[in-house]
Amino acid sequence: MRSTGLRLAGTLSIGLLALLFGGCGSNNTGRIVGTWKITSTSKPVEELDQVRSMGLASAWNFKADGTVELTVVPELTDPDTVKLAESTAEGMKKKNLTGKYTLGIGNLVTFSDSPRLFGSGLLRAEVVVTGDVMELRDSAGFTMRFARVR
Repeated sequence: MRSTGLRLAGTLSIGLLALLFGGCGSNNTGRIVGTWKITSTSKPVEELDQVRSMGLASAWNFKADGTVELTVVPELTDPDTVKLAESTAEGMKKKNLTGKYTLGIGNLVTFSDSPRLFGSGLLRAEVVVTGDVMELRDSAGFTMRFARVR
């Protein structure tokens, strides 16, 4: 009798946990994949300013396999800027500026496996996607805004 009561209590507990946490998936599922150019930051970033001065924008390319790659896209559509963006992006690929991302509960995204991109090699951030705009905010309050590249 006692083991039946414990089994029932355990089953009810597991069922309650499933109800409470079952709907706690990522808000970014199916929304983050693609190329996003950085449009603004909450603090100046010298490297981004240097890229902008060439008519380019730094961008993050999120892939469905959980990898993210730093690249550049042209800000202008003239042939010289487009060619510069293509050659710069190729050079960046050789430097292996990639990492991994994992979607967490709600807006949480964890970036890992790239000290060259994320300093310590691990970054947890709140990422909110609204249409073609994405905002990333880390625990220190640094914010980056992105626009989807079409």
